[in-house]
Amino acid sequence: MCRPTLVVMLLVAGSWGLMAPCSAAAQPKRSAADLIAELKKGDPEKLKAIEELAALGDKAADAVPALIGLLSFKNEDVRLHVVMAMKKIGTPVVDPLTAALAAHYPEPGKIQPRQIDDLIMKLGSANFAIRDGARKDLEAIGLPALEALKKASKGGDLETNRRAAELVKTIEGFADTRFYMVWGLAFVGAPAKSATSVVIKALADPSAAVRRKAAYTLGRIDAGPNLVVEPLVAALGDADMDVREAAAAVLPKMSKVAVPGMITAIKGDNKNLLVMAMKILGATGADAKEAIPELKRHLGEFKGFAEPAADALAGIGAASIPALTAVAAEAEAPARALAVNALFR
Repeated sequence: MCRPTLVVMLLVAGSWGLMAPCSAAAQPKRSAADLIAELKKGDPEKLKAIEELAALGDKAADAVPALIGLLSFKNEDVRLHVVMAMKKIGTPVVDPLTAALAAHYPEPGKIQPRQIDDLIMKLGSANFAIRDGARKDLEAIGLPALEALKKASKGGDLETNRRAAELVKTIEGFADTRFYMVWGLAFVGAPAKSATSVVIKALADPSAAVRRKAAYTLGRIDAGPNLVVEPLVAALGDADMDVREAAAAVLPKMSKVAVPGMITAIKGDNKNLLVMAMKILGATGADAKEAIPELKRHLGEFKGFAEPAADALAGIGAASIPALTAVAAEAEAPARALAVNALFR
């Protein structure tokens, strides 16, 4: 290619490069109201609108209820984009999202078991309006009705059985919505601290995925240790390993407040909880020094928990040196080896 031709091409390309930003800048930004209307259209329009709402930041406050509604949408891409947008919108998200999540966990006593039983009986009514009304009411009650509906789905007349089973499937399907609601609060971060009490309720959700995300969220919203340590310690005994791991990842952030619960755990006989507590004590570091005597005992006895005890003592640091030195000098050979290794570390 000759030099003049190359120069002309570069000049043309440069002119397009200069013109493109001007063209983009000339396009007016759409208002929150316009973008809310776009959220009712197809997935491409939804995704584009969500992106623009995120760019508006807290000026997109009016769109928050519509965005929360999309968390019940079955398109995972849409739901993920919504929770990421919530991070950019920030504080205006917190109250409406907290209220929407709280609706899934009514206060104890607000819904009476007798009320649920009466509605389940109406599912077998020959009158369509009565049974459809009962279905809608039970669906609105949600989680508090779940166990009674499961029981009804296995007994009684066939129609009640079938309708109860359908409601069980519907209510259990709301777990995905709760998952994204909790995750949305995690994305907002510290400004969502006021949602702590509701997220603690999510830590007892029937869905393991929701419980896991709730534990993670408690570590993201700057939740007060005095409020969350006890439920997080309880989560260390969860039947689901991922929930246990999520709780264990958060507890070291709670510093000294979590240590007494961990000491109680390592004095117990729950093997899974004991090992998890030792890991947390090691990750907590110097603030866990009160646990040293009990960890030293486990290391010296060498009865199955010596290795995690040695790891925890090494993690606690300098305060563990006298205890590790004593084990290295006095204990049986296997325990001595672990103590020396921990001292080295």
